[in-house]
Amino acid sequence: MCQSTVTTRAPDVLCLTCLALVSVVAALLRAYNLSWDNGLLFHPDEANLIHATQRLRIPSQLDPDFFAYNGFPIYLYRISTDVLAWLQSTPDWNSQTENMVMVGRTLSAIFSTLSVVAIYFLGRLVADRLVGLWAAIFLAFNVGMIQTAHFAVTENLMVLFLILLAILTIKSTENSINFRRTSWRIGLLLGLALGTKTTALAYFCIPAVAALVGWLREEQPGLHSLRAWFLGGSIALAVAGITFCLVSPYSLLRFDAFRSSMDFEWEVVSGKRDIFYTRQFLGKRDYWYPFVNLHWLCGPLLPGACVIGLVHWLAKLSQRRNSLTVLPFLLFGILYFLYVGHWHAKFIRYTLLTIPGLCLCAAWFVCRWQQKMENVMWRMLPTALVGGSCIVWSAMFFTIYLRPDTRLVASRWLVEHAPQNSHMLYEVGDYPILPQPIAAQSNFSIEGMRVYDPDSDAKVDELARQLATADYLILASPRFYDTIPKTPERFPLTAQYYWGLFNGDLGYHVSATFTSKPTLGVWQVDDNDAEETFSVFDHPNVLILEKFVALTADQIVENIRSIDLNSIHSE
Repeated sequence: MCQSTVTTRAPDVLCLTCLALVSVVAALLRAYNLSWDNGLLFHPDEANLIHATQRLRIPSQLDPDFFAYNGFPIYLYRISTDVLAWLQSTPDWNSQTENMVMVGRTLSAIFSTLSVVAIYFLGRLVADRLVGLWAAIFLAFNVGMIQTAHFAVTENLMVLFLILLAILTIKSTENSINFRRTSWRIGLLLGLALGTKTTALAYFCIPAVAALVGWLREEQPGLHSLRAWFLGGSIALAVAGITFCLVSPYSLLRFDAFRSSMDFEWEVVSGKRDIFYTRQFLGKRDYWYPFVNLHWLCGPLLPGACVIGLVHWLAKLSQRRNSLTVLPFLLFGILYFLYVGHWHAKFIRYTLLTIPGLCLCAAWFVCRWQQKMENVMWRMLPTALVGGSCIVWSAMFFTIYLRPDTRLVASRWLVEHAPQNSHMLYEVGDYPILPQPIAAQSNFSIEGMRVYDPDSDAKVDELARQLATADYLILASPRFYDTIPKTPERFPLTAQYYWGLFNGDLGYHVSATFTSKPTLGVWQVDDNDAEETFSVFDHPNVLILEKFVALTADQIVENIRSIDLNSIHSE
């Protein structure tokens, strides 16, 4: 008996020790250089959340007046900054934007690290220790999780809620009595998740499917036992509703504003509303485009390993119906990807909720491969390839946080190289790169160009006037000049404008370029082909164009109109 106990405990201690080391590494990757942008809020969703948080004054002003996200993260940020200000006896500490940003990003990094720990226990629950450990490793070195941990956004909190909900649901559905006893905790998690983001409505399928599976696994699944499962589900729904009302009250108190915001968001993602930041998705294939972009988040090999692992796991479940406990979690990942994969707006962050499932299925694949192969080299091959690719890719991506942000470098370049009283242009809709420090901005005049307005003669005249009077043009990212020329049938004049701009026909040339690519030694990855938000928020390519020949507005208009669109199509 003693020998058996030691044998059982030894692997567990070893796995927990490895988990602790992996968690420490995960925390370092997520928490390092959280002030990478000097608190300038280059991520628009992060900026909206922080500004909504700043509008709150607890308890006198509780309306965030922002409904694209629900209330829980906003109240969490506000309460956290208020508590820290009170602990430091510095009343105005919580009024400074950079402090609030750091609190939000710290919480995001903490949630992301906790997800690494949580997925270990999920993997251990549905399979074994090694599957849990490898899932934790894959999640720890997941670039998507590392990147979003450097933003005060909701994705990492949503991932944590997803994993915790799966664990709690799987543990509670052994029988209807256990499910009914645990249902209030399931409801609490659902309510907090829904209070974070409306996307959490998809989470409700996990306990629903789990309850159905639990009922079917009973020896005599009759109407009486179905009532017991239904009662547990009703309790979970009631608690979820109450929790949502408590953590996001203004979603109901100002329901018209909430519904209007949700309608707007749906029109954007479905393509019914024409917004400049979704035009990059014109012509992108449903499902295929989101899938091929997964390798930017996960490394080149993990998505393929996940597909193999998922197919194998589902095949095993069909053979052993008593092991169906993992099915609700796997089914959620499949249905969620099928749902968001056909949206017009295929932002890479929309696939983050599939990452835990990807890591778990890939872990299943490498562990089951090891069990089947007798040859040591063949046994370790997928482990080395999949695990190694994740680690190398995360190390390469992490280097962007070891360097100054390209926009900060560009702003300092302007101060050092641009003569005083220079007139600078930036593109409205992109982040305006202003000379840093702020005190230096008074030495320059700055004007925005509306390149994404509908094409017209007046628009071309205005662009030409601005170019004729300016000294520098700042392109803070490729999101406009990389998208508009690809749709010349929609923006013929603006496509001609960009064509002439980069050819030097409009009197400007590229004077400085600032890039920050994922790098490891002599290896460098060009991620310009990734969905644009993967790079534009924290490491965009920045171009500064300087006037080298003075042209009049009329000359610029003439040069723009003289450009042959056929040359644009053939390029």
